[in-house]
Amino acid sequence: MCITSAKAKLSKTRIMSMALDNGRHLLSYSNKAKNLSGKVNSMILPVPGKVNRDWFHNTTDYNDFLGDIEDQAYIEEFRSRGMASKGIDRGFLSFDEFQVGFYKVVTTDNIEALREHLNTLDESQRPDISDELLDFFKEHYGGWSFVICIFSGDKEMDAQPIMFEYEPVEFNYIYFPMMDGHNGGAPDLTGQVSVDHTLIVDFPGLEEDMVRKVKFEQEVPEVLKRRKFVSTKWKQSMRNGDMYVDLGELTRKSKDASEAYSFFMRKASHPCRIEVQG
Repeated sequence: MCITSAKAKLSKTRIMSMALDNGRHLLSYSNKAKNLSGKVNSMILPVPGKVNRDWFHNTTDYNDFLGDIEDQAYIEEFRSRGMASKGIDRGFLSFDEFQVGFYKVVTTDNIEALREHLNTLDESQRPDISDELLDFFKEHYGGWSFVICIFSGDKEMDAQPIMFEYEPVEFNYIYFPMMDGHNGGAPDLTGQVSVDHTLIVDFPGLEEDMVRKVKFEQEVPEVLKRRKFVSTKWKQSMRNGDMYVDLGELTRKSKDASEAYSFFMRKASHPCRIEVQG
């Protein structure tokens, strides 16, 4: 699940989201992608906080780490709560661009000027983002940052994971970008979407006898080591929207085996009209 600027088929999505000791959050995203548009396409990830080029991790040498976690830390059920929306304190360059695997990545905090910036790119690297989709981002993700992953070709690809840190607007809520729209238009906020993905979190409160120890097949950075990972699979139809995990409640309740995997209630959450469940 994600938002693309033109028609695409996406499957086998993996999303990892967790809080770090440095005050930032870590987000990683991968999927199988097939461009169905016949032109340059892009995957767009809204981010509820500040992004920085220096906080992107180059996963070239350990591109299977999400698969290792998915296979070795799997549990049957995982659910979540919603989060309240706040504004973001800006303070970084409006645009930056660099290469991550086969993606050309553009980051910005200025969705208003995104099309103007993309027009400075070579035509072979320039996705066409519709007015409808830009207006959707302006209305529903105002003040957020955006990570635009540009790709082309028409063969199905196993995407190299995108992994980056960001300064969250709200540290106590872990964000999963699950808004779905694959035809270049605005996502349907009232619709049901088919889900085929894995969610991964670090459960900080797990006791030692509950920890799923992940043995990575490749050398990974320190930020991924000695974590208490939990991997969950979602294959169903659910309301379109993002997802959040209450970190404080996660920490408090995950110490008990009978509650660790059952207290969450999955609720697709609109980014600006979010019902926080008590």
